[in-house]
Amino acid sequence: MKRTEITGDIQLDPPQLRLVGYHSFVNIINVLVIELERLEGELEKPDLFRSARQQLLDLIDAFREEEAQLPLMQHLNEMRLLLQANLEEHAPEATQIMKILEVAHMRIEEMIARQSQGDCWVRMSFARLRHSFELVFTVISELARDRYRITFREETPRTKPPRDEAVPVYRIILELASPDGETIHMPLVLQDVLRDLTANARKYTEPGGRIVARLEETARELILTVRDNGRGIHPEEIPRVVRFGERGSNTAPSETRGGGFGLTKAHLVTRTLGGRMWITSATEGPEGGTTVEIRVPQPPLPGQ
Repeated sequence: MKRTEITGDIQLDPPQLRLVGYHSFVNIINVLVIELERLEGELEKPDLFRSARQQLLDLIDAFREEEAQLPLMQHLNEMRLLLQANLEEHAPEATQIMKILEVAHMRIEEMIARQSQGDCWVRMSFARLRHSFELVFTVISELARDRYRITFREETPRTKPPRDEAVPVYRIILELASPDGETIHMPLVLQDVLRDLTANARKYTEPGGRIVARLEETARELILTVRDNGRGIHPEEIPRVVRFGERGSNTAPSETRGGGFGLTKAHLVTRTLGGRMWITSATEGPEGGTTVEIRVPQPPLPGQ
C-alpha cells in the first residue's frame, strides 16, 4: 500500500471553518433530533418535543453563522439541562437520549476548556482518555439497537460468541503509550480528532471489523494513528477525500449522519500544530483498510 502524505492548505470560507470546528456538536444535535422524534413515536405524542427539536435545529444554523463560541456552548448546555429535566418522567424509554446528553456534556466541557485555555498542551491521564473514548463508542453501540455492538477488548476463545447467535461485533482497541506509562502530553484538540477518526473508521468498516486507535508520546513528538480493516479508499482519491464534505467513491452519504468533515478537521488541526499527516489505504486484498497517521512535534520545554 502507498503511504500518501497530505500536504497543502485547505481553503475554507468562515462558515465552513466553523462547521468543521463544531462538526462533533452538529452530529450530536442531529442524533438528538432523530432520537427525540423516535421517542415521540413510541410515546404516541408526536409534538411533545417540537419546541426542543426546533431549538436544536436553530442551534445548528448558529454554529454555521455565529462567531461567538462560548455563548453557543452555553446555549447548548442550557438545552442539555432542559432536555434532561423534561426526559426524567419518560424513563426508561428515554435512556438512550440521556446517554447522548452525557456525551454532549463531556464534549461541551472539553470545548469550554479549550476556549478558556487555548489549544495548549496538557498532561492527561490514561484513565481520563480511556473513559471519554469508551463513553462515546458505548453510546454509538447502544444506538445501533442490535445491528451491531462494540467491544474494547481483543477477541479470545472465551469472549467469542457462537456464530449463529452473535450480533456482529466491532473491536475498537485504544492503545496509549508514553514514557511514564500513566499520562500523555497532548493538545486538548487531539482528543477530539482521535475520537472523530475512530468514528470515521467505524462507519466505513463492516460489522465484525477491527479498529486500532493509538496515541503515543515520545521525547520528540506525539503520534496519533487510527487503523481499520474496512473498505478502504482508492489511492488516487486520497488527496480529494480530505477536502471539505468529500467522501470516497465507494461510499454513500446515506451511510452516515456526518458531514464528511473528519479528515478535513484532522488535517487542519495537524497543520495548525506544525505536524504532518499521512493516509495509507487499499480497497482489496488482505491488507485492505485505511490507516491515518498524524505526527506532531513536542513543544519546547520552558526555558529552551
